[in-house]
Amino acid sequence: MTGVYEPPPAPAEAEARALHDARLQRLLDCAALKQPDRMPVTFYATFWLAKYGGISCKQLMHDYALHREVSERAVLEFEPDAIGPLLQMSGMGRALEAIGFKQLQWPGHGVGDHQPFQYLDREYMTADEYDDFIFDPTGFYLQKYLPRVASAFEGFDQLPVFPGLHYFRLVNGIRPFARPAVRESFEKLVAAAEESERFFQHHRRSMRAWPRSAIRCPTAATRSRPTTSSPTISAARPG
Repeated sequence: MTGVYEPPPAPAEAEARALHDARLQRLLDCAALKQPDRMPVTFYATFWLAKYGGISCKQLMHDYALHREVSERAVLEFEPDAIGPLLQMSGMGRALEAIGFKQLQWPGHGVGDHQPFQYLDREYMTADEYDDFIFDPTGFYLQKYLPRVASAFEGFDQLPVFPGLHYFRLVNGIRPFARPAVRESFEKLVAAAEESERFFQHHRRSMRAWPRSAIRCPTAATRSRPTTSSPTISAARPG
């Protein structure tokens, strides 16, 4: 890019609503197997945004504010019909580091600053563990699977067998929670959860700041929340 894209003036409220309704109808027509006025475009991007913004993949993944600025620029320039959760797809570097995520390498963490994700194809459940999983799915998940995929959970392999904690056994059975490894895991998880919350709040603010004339694609965090009202339309451009 040779210069910074300057967005046009914000549309009026009526114009923004009309643009939104036209884009929504375009998507609904496709879902209903009807002929739309034109093919709708949904904007999903991961590390292409780094190239667009002239920054490294590592910067994109670890700097919430910079990711948001670059994403907003791209959305305003290309004016898609719908927008994917851009920050959630390529801006979670800090959260991944906080939880000690083991299933990926990411820019600055296992791969170079200008390289994208690298999935690590490992065996997280062995063939001889199916009986353990079927007998106690929750225990297997807590004590075996989670420690294998994120280092913050590594102390969970010392947790008690929860279905056996009843009556006086409940009193004696909670002693593993005092073990240093278990306490350390909980401390790491609290810190990771706080970082994850900061990450999600940046995502939420970025989605709200983009032009309301575009359709927001649902995310894992919002898909389960039913709503009976139509999206609120605003002509405001992000400042």
